[in-house]
Amino acid sequence: MGLAPDSDQPGMHYNIRGERYTSELGPGGRTDIRLTHYPRARNQQVNEAGP
Repeated sequence: MGLAPDSDQPGMHYNIRGERYTSELGPGGRTDIRLTHYPRARNQQVNEAGP
């Protein structure tokens, strides 16, 4: 299993620095990958270590 979506798993979920993302294969085939960012609310606190 790789990090990019493919025909076996056309949608994937990621958590990058506390932010949620999903990626999906677009209609253009395997090189058409759509990345969507779901920003957290401004008042939401996250308990994670900084850089």
